[in-house]
Amino acid sequence: MNDSSLRRARWRDPDPTRCVEGALLERLAALGHQLDTAIADGLTIGYRNLADHVPPPGTQDANLAAIRRLYGEPLATLVERAGLPRSVIDKARATLDSVPRLDVTTWLDAPAGAADRRLWLGPVTTDDGATRLAATLVLNGVDTAAERQRLAAIADARPDIAYVDRVTRLSRLLGELRRHVSLWVGLALALLTAGLVLRYRRQAWRVVTPALGALLGTLAVYAIVGVPLNVFSQLGMLLVLGIGLDAGIFSAEHARRPATWLAVSLSTLTSVLAFGLLAFSATPALHYLGLTCLIGLTLVGLLVPWVRPAPPRIKERPHGEH
Repeated sequence: MNDSSLRRARWRDPDPTRCVEGALLERLAALGHQLDTAIADGLTIGYRNLADHVPPPGTQDANLAAIRRLYGEPLATLVERAGLPRSVIDKARATLDSVPRLDVTTWLDAPAGAADRRLWLGPVTTDDGATRLAATLVLNGVDTAAERQRLAAIADARPDIAYVDRVTRLSRLLGELRRHVSLWVGLALALLTAGLVLRYRRQAWRVVTPALGALLGTLAVYAIVGVPLNVFSQLGMLLVLGIGLDAGIFSAEHARRPATWLAVSLSTLTSVLAFGLLAFSATPALHYLGLTCLIGLTLVGLLVPWVRPAPPRIKERPHGEH
């Protein structure tokens, strides 16, 4: 999974007395310069920084001072050479008499700043009960472990930055979930097999074989083709296990009844159509779930006829008996 918008650098001000908007913008700008240096050194990432659109107050003041210098003697010389009236200079300079600073609220309320609203967290309460301003800097194109390590090192070098890699966190969560699902699938199969042995004795293998054979067959196909096993594949195995056991139980209880064979066939077929066709989905989660069901339920349908009990033999009467 490589959703770049999930990787963020979160700002936290360690000093409550400096928790003001201007100070936060200055630190965002400093982080932007640091990232620009790293990008120039070969770090292939991109980022979206609120300070690029709302410069710190010091930067805005410096820019305004530079414009006022240009509107001084250089503008007067230009107007004189162009033969324009003196009123042109006075009108241009009048616009610089009271220029307000651009703040975060004004920018975010503007239509052009709507895309940056996700970057501004505003006042947040920390674990120690203090209220501080916080913002995020969204990264994109972070695809390799080396890039993540370099960004983490940049964040670790300063106490007011926390690097949050939500993709890695989600991958770890899914990995932990996959281990739990594997454990529960194995435990469920063991307990159900023990219960079926008590119920069917020597015929228990006929009940367990469709489900167990389908699971093992699916794993074998995955191993041969090289398809990775993930949590969504394992969720599909739970469906295969349940439907396979149902088919095995019905087949063992009413082996040679036409109605039983029709019910098992329709149940397997409709399950393949309902879940197996998800294998053609472009969504990875649905694809792996459907692929597991497609392979596993097809194997269930093939194994059930093979494990059905043989019909009872009809004893032939001796010749001459009536």
